Amino acid sequence: MRKCLCCKKNKTTASTRVVRANDIVFNRTQKYKNNRISTTKYNIVTFLPKNLFEQFRRLANAFFLFLLILLYIPQISSLQPISTLLSLIFVLAVTAIKDAVDDIARYRSDRQINNRRVKVLVDRELVDKYWKDIQVGDIVQIENNAFTPADVILISTSEPNGLCLIETADLDGETNLKPREALEVTVGIQNDLEKLSNFNAKIECELPNDNLRRFEGNLTWNEQIYPLKNDNLLLRGTRLRNTQWAFGIVCYAGRDTKLMQNSGKPKFKRTKIDHWLNKIIIGIFVFLFVVCLIIAVCSAFWEYRTGSRFRAYLPWETFISPTVQTGAIQMAALKFFSYVILLNTVVPISLYISIEFIRFLQSKWIDWDIRMYYEPSNIQAQARTASLNEELGQIQYIFSDKTGTLTQNVMTFKKCSIRGKLYGDVGIENSYVRQDSHFVWNDRNLIDAIEGNKDDDINHFFILLALCHTVMTEEMDGKITYQAQSPDENALVTAARAFGFEFMSRTQSSITGRFRNQVQTFDLLNILDFNNYRKRMSVIIQKQGKIILYCKGADSVIKQRLASSESDIMAVTDDHLHKVATEGLRTLCLAWKELSEGEYRKWAKQLKLATTSMQRREEQIDQLYEGIEKNMKLLGMTAIEDKLQDGVPECIEKLTSAQIKIWMLTGDKIETAENVGFSCRLLTNEMMIHKIDVDTEDEVANALERFRADIEKMNLPQSYSLLITGSALLHALSDGLKLTFLELSTQCKTVICCRVTPLQKAQVVELIKKNQQVITLAIGDGANDVSMIQKAHIGVGISGQEGRQAVLASDYSIGQFRYLERLLLVHGRWSYIRISKFLRYFFYKNFAFTFCQFWFAFYCGFSAQTIFDPFFVTTYNIFFTTCPVLVLGVLDQDISANHSISRPHLYTAGQKDQYFNRKVFIECATHGLITSCIIFFFSYLCLCFTTLPSGAPVTDVQSFGFMVATILVIVVNTENAIEMWYWSGIYIFILFGTITLHFIFHFIMYSTVLRLNLKINYAYVGVAQICLGNLTFWLTLILICAILILPAIAREFFRIRFMPNETDRARLIQKFCLRGKKNAVTPMDRELRQRTASVRSTTSGYAFSQEKGFGSMITSGTLRTKSTEKTPSSQHQT
Repeated sequence: MRKCLCCKKNKTTASTRVVRANDIVFNRTQKYKNNRISTTKYNIVTFLPKNLFEQFRRLANAFFLFLLILLYIPQISSLQPISTLLSLIFVLAVTAIKDAVDDIARYRSDRQINNRRVKVLVDRELVDKYWKDIQVGDIVQIENNAFTPADVILISTSEPNGLCLIETADLDGETNLKPREALEVTVGIQNDLEKLSNFNAKIECELPNDNLRRFEGNLTWNEQIYPLKNDNLLLRGTRLRNTQWAFGIVCYAGRDTKLMQNSGKPKFKRTKIDHWLNKIIIGIFVFLFVVCLIIAVCSAFWEYRTGSRFRAYLPWETFISPTVQTGAIQMAALKFFSYVILLNTVVPISLYISIEFIRFLQSKWIDWDIRMYYEPSNIQAQARTASLNEELGQIQYIFSDKTGTLTQNVMTFKKCSIRGKLYGDVGIENSYVRQDSHFVWNDRNLIDAIEGNKDDDINHFFILLALCHTVMTEEMDGKITYQAQSPDENALVTAARAFGFEFMSRTQSSITGRFRNQVQTFDLLNILDFNNYRKRMSVIIQKQGKIILYCKGADSVIKQRLASSESDIMAVTDDHLHKVATEGLRTLCLAWKELSEGEYRKWAKQLKLATTSMQRREEQIDQLYEGIEKNMKLLGMTAIEDKLQDGVPECIEKLTSAQIKIWMLTGDKIETAENVGFSCRLLTNEMMIHKIDVDTEDEVANALERFRADIEKMNLPQSYSLLITGSALLHALSDGLKLTFLELSTQCKTVICCRVTPLQKAQVVELIKKNQQVITLAIGDGANDVSMIQKAHIGVGISGQEGRQAVLASDYSIGQFRYLERLLLVHGRWSYIRISKFLRYFFYKNFAFTFCQFWFAFYCGFSAQTIFDPFFVTTYNIFFTTCPVLVLGVLDQDISANHSISRPHLYTAGQKDQYFNRKVFIECATHGLITSCIIFFFSYLCLCFTTLPSGAPVTDVQSFGFMVATILVIVVNTENAIEMWYWSGIYIFILFGTITLHFIFHFIMYSTVLRLNLKINYAYVGVAQICLGNLTFWLTLILICAILILPAIAREFFRIRFMPNETDRARLIQKFCLRGKKNAVTPMDRELRQRTASVRSTTSGYAFSQEKGFGSMITSGTLRTKSTEKTPSSQHQT
């Protein structure tokens, strides 16, 4: 036993994991997780108990189970248990089936991923295996454009230097390529299967964690230790690009991979109204038990004073004590449980059946909405769950991904300015279209200038675009495709090719292009690479003895490095920069200079010394770059559109008008995120933008304090926006700073979090969700968004280019971000209003029904006798009141869909819980109580002294019960009609059909036909005929209906006429087509209309990759142009 405990302790305290290549026996003894993944909530064994446990956490279900047990005790039950039993089974079964369907969809997605294939080295051969069968320590071969099946340490690649390029869209949303490299010591193994099979290295690395940007470990081979870092690791979900193949050792598999560590387990989501219902039902149960206790006490007194004297006529049960005092107490105890059963209709089980039915049909309205159909991809909006619809109408925070969610991730060259002349600003007089498969241009003037070939500045402009970059080419099927480190560079190089300046290939010392149909090769002398501090990049090339420096970068840094003679042309270009920036375009400035031979040689010699210096190497290199990048000549500027999805700015304006705060959480860099923020109107020029881009906890704390001081000084918190990077957010979310960050960020109009990991996205959502007590929605399209989608109250997946992981983890899926507007402002708002009105009416009608039983208890000696026919008790919530309220819950609408979208301020009612809250519930319960009181006592007084024409009295319980039941059905259904805003033919038919059904049902049930034909001795036979033929019955019905219904109609008329709310005004505007009504326009609407005229700063209107560029790898020969020639991996593949 001690040995076992010791082993367990050692295992839990281990700080590293050890993996041996090609050693299956050792790796299995470590009991590492296999590569099978599962995102399901259940399996075959756990489904029934776990699902039932989740369902019985709903207090009502637990109560109905308790009630069912009581119904099976004959001494206290006066009703049949079969209806409650079947209803409970139905509710549990429907919910279980729905959960099972959702989980089966997740299982199928998991199975699809688990059954992907990859080549694994087994007995000196490459064998196809399923991903799920991969084990830690296996050596796998990843082919070009294939996904990495697990976290893999690189051994070798098709490149002789061990380099490969990967795309991390599923991890951080970025589609730009990132380099990874194998250790120099293993590069020589290449694809030799014999060497790979004999590779017996030991890898010691950190335990599984969720940090995507850090990896530490050591590789021990041939008694030498080599350090491992993040650049040596391929993460699960990354895609191999521009590399024919790569071999690696699996170090983390399945749930241990960093991707899965960043993915949360699916959780059971319940709406705010569900939580409200639980609290209300607890209150109702307490109230019910108090009422039953009152009745029990009254019963004890009645039995003691009266009932005990009439035991000859009303005998007590045999197990009741014959002693009067003891027997009365025992009878009271029985009556307590009897009335618990009798009065349980205050919360009938049909409530939950009805709610599930309404939610199901509401979800179908989403599925069937043709306005949310995205035709280009044949994608229809889908409600993947039917239990969260009303919460779509209460959203207060939206957390959105950027790439693929707000943007199409397609950069397009839209405009340019060359030596003070703006091109691309198209008017009717110069409209022209030039296009190929990747590029469209609309300005004839630039085409004419290029074809004229008389302007050297234009030639230099496009030669710069074709040469000043780190783009790699890959020739496939005779066509050259570009692999860029950022989408911006791809757009610029593609545009240059479309204008006749095509970049073709590069080596470490040359770069080749086809300019005006002539192939030219330039000597590539240097690449002065991009970094965050420089915000620019340059190339130095030589051609026919001329040495030229081309430079591109942010306008703020290019301006400072121009010759003094360029001030006038820079002023004109500045105007162009502001003009295109207003349109949300991303800008770069271009400049060049010619270098003399002597000037360059002197500089190159200094650079060589700096690159070999052992002291302040980086600083010396930067100084030399600064020294040569000056006195340049401005060529112009480029304007690139980071193409948003259609309708995104308008959608965000509407959602902002609905008082919804929108945060952008992206893995992209801060400059790109800021540009997209302006483009989609999350950010405006009126906002004061505060940036936090620091790395230490102290710096973050100081930055937050400075931000607090700025807000307090200006006293306009809603005019601020916050941009924060992932490294700063790491500290901002720590225990010491998260409340400060929460306080400041929630005061901002919008927050943009950049360079964040999937886990950080989920942490931000959880911070707001837990501490602000608001309803959150997360929307994304990639695997990196799954965690926040699962963490938010509502998760929305976009069916995009990054796979279906987000969709499969979501509650709702749509084809484009713009459909979120209709999903929330129409379907969400309608669903919230409908379910709220349904609950209000449902509680009202059941309180009215139940308290008729309560009043009758005082007239029946507290005997638990029901005032109503037992058939009516069973069918009241099935046939006589439920159908109209179901139609209300499914079809009702205050205003049309178009008016709902045009008046987003109406959405705030759901955020404030205006239609259903504690106060509304108390009003409904009180209304039901008053209704029952008036119906019962007025009916009692009217029938008390009534006689038939024959002189016989009409004071029997059956006639009294039928009268109360009839009046109750008419009154509650009329109240439902008053609540209904949207009267359709279906509703009118069901409303009057329900009331008519009541009369037909009872006329047949109480007729003598059943007694004569079926030989049933039924106490209510003939009651309907007698009552319906009695004038007193009809006069009483009219009187009570008038007393109860006319005040309700008068109240609504008075409210709408003298105290209309925003919804009432909107309905009147819709009804009378007063579209220009001023009071329907909020100040927010007016502000949004003025935003299009705003002009923003262009200082951040550029975008490169966040990571250091490929320049050093190109000039060292590490990166080369690719061709379609494939390196044979082995002849032993099976």
